[in-house]
Amino acid sequence: GARAASGHQPRLEDTASGIDRAPDRSIPSYSSDMGLRFERLMNNGGLHLFEPRLFYLYVEYEDQDELPVFDAGAPDFRFDRLFAENRFLGNDRIADAHHVALAFTNRWLDPLTGAEHTRLSIGQILRFRDPKVTLPGDPRDIDPDRSEVATELAHNFTPHVSSALLLLWDNDEREISRGSVRLRYYDDQERLLAFAYRYRDQILEQTDFSFSWPVSEKWNVIGRWNYSLMFSENVESFLGVEYTDCCWGVRLVGRQYISRADNGTDTEQSTGIFLELNLLGLGRFGKDFDRYLERDTLRSVYE
Repeated sequence: GARAASGHQPRLEDTASGIDRAPDRSIPSYSSDMGLRFERLMNNGGLHLFEPRLFYLYVEYEDQDELPVFDAGAPDFRFDRLFAENRFLGNDRIADAHHVALAFTNRWLDPLTGAEHTRLSIGQILRFRDPKVTLPGDPRDIDPDRSEVATELAHNFTPHVSSALLLLWDNDEREISRGSVRLRYYDDQERLLAFAYRYRDQILEQTDFSFSWPVSEKWNVIGRWNYSLMFSENVESFLGVEYTDCCWGVRLVGRQYISRADNGTDTEQSTGIFLELNLLGLGRFGKDFDRYLERDTLRSVYE
């Protein structure tokens, strides 16, 4: 672990012999983000916006192998990661970089409300050198020349019904390496229906259906079914009820999910019943359902 020593200098504990207990680093970096906006008035009174964007990033390389990794991770690549200043999440590793990201976004605005009803974006990173900094045990290969082509298409059919299409195009294999399709209904009464299809070449192919539906002022039914088409098995499913009053709430959920078998490699289906008491403003007692239910999950997966 790490703790703050006097003078706010972080110090490591339980380190191996010869390892610096107070490591530090100074990594020069520079970024520049440039963009333009072109507007065109359409025949129906709506507005079409065309927005090219150029992002330049330079981060000097520094060997960080002797620094421990506590919470750094490598997120999935998608359109918004084109403009990230660090390829990793967290600060345990600062990725070296020398590249430009070129992107184009088209947006169409509703003539009556001015709200965006359609957005189409496409972009790619072009690298001037091969990135060297990696995470321990991370098998991902980074193309030294360019990233996958990231594409996003979002469309709002109505104020309550929205959709999104996300695609990554592999330049070398000339195929779609990753993609997802999402359809979501969410209204003013907090009724939620969401469906998603996710694909990742040779890794996963899944469908995911979630809902949250009030049946009265205080009672709510929630559920989720995540199914693997590649392995023809249930990844996770749950069904439950919620009761919420002015200052407290309770959830009761039955859940089935994949867990590791005793040998640590094979999988097996596990079931459980979970109860959570939530004292609004004070905290929760019982299982942390937000990990499974994703009221935060129900929304974040589909937004």
